[in-house]
Amino acid sequence: MRLHSQALQIGTDWGDGGHTKLYFFEGEKKAIVDTGVNTSPEQDIAPYLDYYGYKLSDIDIILNTHGHHDHAGGNPAIPQAEIWMHEADVFLVEEPPKAFEALNAPALQLMGKSEAQISGEQTKYVSSCVRQKVTRVLKDGDVVDLGAGIQLRVVSLPGHTMGSIGYLWEKEGMFFVGDSAMGQGSRPGILPVLYYPLTYARTLQKMQEMQIGLLGLGHYYQTLRINSNPIKKGNQIPLYLQDCQEINNRIMEAMGNAIHEHWGAPFPVVMAAAVNLLSQRLSLRRDPATGLPMGAARTLGAYYIDIMNNL
Repeated sequence: MRLHSQALQIGTDWGDGGHTKLYFFEGEKKAIVDTGVNTSPEQDIAPYLDYYGYKLSDIDIILNTHGHHDHAGGNPAIPQAEIWMHEADVFLVEEPPKAFEALNAPALQLMGKSEAQISGEQTKYVSSCVRQKVTRVLKDGDVVDLGAGIQLRVVSLPGHTMGSIGYLWEKEGMFFVGDSAMGQGSRPGILPVLYYPLTYARTLQKMQEMQIGLLGLGHYYQTLRINSNPIKKGNQIPLYLQDCQEINNRIMEAMGNAIHEHWGAPFPVVMAAAVNLLSQRLSLRRDPATGLPMGAARTLGAYYIDIMNNL
């Protein structure tokens, strides 16, 4: 879909129902915001670009919003392009063992997994990763000049990851943010994938204070009042961001109440209590085998850690 005379939106499907939105800029240099998973460049990006007269080999720069596999997994399949990413997320693609320790290990530890089990999961994770080398390390306030009037300002938006960023085309009022404002998650009935919820709350406040005409998201995010279209415009933007904040507040409140009611109990007990409380305030789809929404341990583990660290 063409968003602007110099900007395209590209969709890529992956896995069991996964879908990521990417954004291509037609400056003197050609850049793409995120690359999806490892199959996305050949499966979806190349055919889409071909329709508009471009090839994968025309892409000069990959502008990653963060280092997760569904946004940076396609980077190695565009080998001529430079990879640009925020400094706090570089280790996610350059050092898979450290990425596992930061993103996956905490929830496994909270769930009472043994060292051997965690080590086995780490081995599987690392073996599935392709190490990448980031060409340029970005920081908040950097300007990406693609020529032909396209200047994108890097805006730090930590919460989903600590290195999550958005690319703000100030002249056009367009802001491309990947997973930096997640609603209730990208599939019905789940919870948003957040690793730093308290930081995320500050990021949402920061975004609400910005003047934005178009917000380009990385997925079809579910919310309370706004449809899941990844492009938000005009007055949809503050409503969407308010919904994101309200969802974050509800999850934080439920986890706080569960911790208080089950003080000293193992995390799985607290998590189950939090899910029961949340089911009264959010639409959740529970796995019949576990009674939990998909990914609950990962997300609620992050809320648990943030709350316990701030008591």
